[in-house]
Amino acid sequence: MKSDFESMKKLPRKSSKDYLELMHLALEMNDKEWFEELAKERERIEKIEEKIKLELGWKEDE
Repeated sequence: MKSDFESMKKLPRKSSKDYLELMHLALEMNDKEWFEELAKERERIEKIEEKIKLELGWKEDE
């Protein structure tokens, strides 16, 4: 697991918060297709984030 994490550290950040910012930009640009693509990807990433939090025993108040 640690080696997997080490290889991931160099990858660009890809979180649901990043996608939310891009979704706002798509709205400003009135680009419905891009917005919909970003919304789908954000939903997919949020599911992954939740799964990871459960696996790590994440506590919301930490």
